[in-house]
Amino acid sequence: MALRGAALGFLYTDGHVRVYHGQHTRPKTPVARMRISLPATSDYWVNDSAGDPLFVITAEANAGLVKMLPGILAQVRALVGKRRITVVFDRGGYSPKLFQQILADFDLLTYRKGRYPRIARQRFRNYRTRREGRTIAYVLADQAPTLFVERS
Repeated sequence: MALRGAALGFLYTDGHVRVYHGQHTRPKTPVARMRISLPATSDYWVNDSAGDPLFVITAEANAGLVKMLPGILAQVRALVGKRRITVVFDRGGYSPKLFQQILADFDLLTYRKGRYPRIARQRFRNYRTRREGRTIAYVLADQAPTLFVERS
C-alpha cells in the first residue's frame, strides 16, 4: 500500500477454498479442484490492478463473499482513506442489498448469478482510443442496464 497507495483505483477481491488439515472440526465445503467436499476454510484475497496481493483474510466457518465483503471493505477503507475506488468481485458477491451498502463508499464491478435478459445489441457502440502508440477498439454499452432488479 505504501508503494502503490496513490495509484490504486481498482481492487480485486476473490475467495479461495483451502482444505483444512488440522485437528479441529470444520464444516465441509465443496473443493472444486478435487470435486469433493472436505473440511475447509476460505481465504479472501484483495489484489491491486496489477494482480499483486494487498492482504488476505481467512474466514471463520467458510463465510461466503457476501458476508465477508463488508469487513473486507472496512479494512480497505482504513488503508486507502476517503477516496473512492472500484471494488471488483465475482458473482459470489452478488447481492443487491450489499450493493447498496457498498455504493455509499465505493464503486463496484461484478456480474449476476443465474438467468437474466440479454442486453439488446443496438445499445452497444464501437469506441477507439490510442494508448502507448496503439489503437485499441472497444464495444461498450452506451447506457448501463438497471442495476438493482430484484425478482420475487
